[in-house]
Amino acid sequence: VPNITPVPEKAVLRTECPGKRVAYHRSLFCAPNIPSVPQCTSGTTVSKNIGDLPGLPANANKLVSVKLDEVITVTADGTVNNGKYYTNDKTWRFYHDGNGGFTINAASGHTLKEATITFTTKDNGTLKHSSTTINSGKIVSLSGNSASFEVGSTSGSKGKIFVTAISVTYE
Repeated sequence: VPNITPVPEKAVLRTECPGKRVAYHRSLFCAPNIPSVPQCTSGTTVSKNIGDLPGLPANANKLVSVKLDEVITVTADGTVNNGKYYTNDKTWRFYHDGNGGFTINAASGHTLKEATITFTTKDNGTLKHSSTTINSGKIVSLSGNSASFEVGSTSGSKGKIFVTAISVTYE
């Protein structure tokens, strides 16, 4: 068969971005070119576990906002019950029945690129950005200097989101 090159049956690693590695698995035969590595997101990434932040309130008290670094602030949205911090599981909680959610803001002169929100759900809770449901621990592409996330529910109006960590990449 012309233009087919035998390749060993193991992962081929190719790195084009500092700190990022992408593995490609090739079966017995394949085309001669390795697929290109996905586009790297440039910029600064700040990642924080909610329970490790300084100045947290006492159990079940409102946590109005958290400063991830000198550029990124995350602010609770919704009614007074939203955005409470719980010490037993170190989570920042948001509720669908209280118009719950939060907004990630970048300081003037900076642009948001992506975010990863790590959370658990209760009572069919969902987390949405721009009307798209997102999964815990998955990268969400962002633009501009502000991004809003809203709590929803797949059934009824009692959905809950318990945020444990937030990671944001910005320029």
